[in-house]
Amino acid sequence: VYVSNDISKLNLVNIPETVSYSVIINDTTQQENSLSFSVTIPVWVENKISIIITMNIMGIKAYNQIKEKD
Repeated sequence: VYVSNDISKLNLVNIPETVSYSVIINDTTQQENSLSFSVTIPVWVENKISIIITMNIMGIKAYNQIKEKD
């Protein structure tokens, strides 16, 4: 996470009206039982880039292990 030094100087009273963001998918990789992707979420406060969040997310396919009774 990158946080701008300017964000600590902001008046946070009306922040919800001045925040915007986007979600950018940078890369995806799919294998037989998993999917992973890299995401960047830039956040603008009062029209200035203030926070940049980058994360990698991986999901693994779960199998139903319950067997039927005979």
